[in-house]
Amino acid sequence: IITAIAGDVKAQLSGTYTIGGTSPDFATLSAAISSLNANGVNGPVQFIIRDGSYSGTSWIGSINNVSGASPANRITFRSQSGNKANVVITDGSSGNYIFRFNNASYITVRDLTLVKNSTSYGRVFDFVSTASNDSVINCVIQAPATTSSSKALALVYANGHTGSNNIFTSCDFVNGGMWGYIYGSGTTSTSN
Repeated sequence: IITAIAGDVKAQLSGTYTIGGTSPDFATLSAAISSLNANGVNGPVQFIIRDGSYSGTSWIGSINNVSGASPANRITFRSQSGNKANVVITDGSSGNYIFRFNNASYITVRDLTLVKNSTSYGRVFDFVSTASNDSVINCVIQAPATTSSSKALALVYANGHTGSNNIFTSCDFVNGGMWGYIYGSGTTSTSN
């Protein structure tokens, strides 16, 4: 007896993928994140962003709780050369983030220059709900200079956040209304 199942079968991601540049696996950051959200992972994943300058809404993304992500199956977005000056992602849209960790865990962003150039929407990272165990390493996180202390202009934003163990290491925070606006939910601790 042979049984056929109709429908799309999507392969989980595992290994190394390129973003941007010539003949990439994914043309944009948004395309890579969409695939990640839709397919999940079954091993460690590295998204290598080719050296260059990129801009627009196709270079922002909201990473959800990725199926299969774990300490052993970490998901990394990094510059091809390892030099944060060689990959510059700029966005001026009203989408108030470049990376949103929407309950996402075990994500690393490293060796990138990330610039919001909107004077009304300056968030580069947005941590939502239970996002935990995420790392931002050796990045430039930048927005326009302002005298406003509006939370819409915080470089890093987390409101009602109940996740933990999110770290920023060796990063440069440039301008913006404040480097971070981070508040938990009720009496839940957001320490670590």
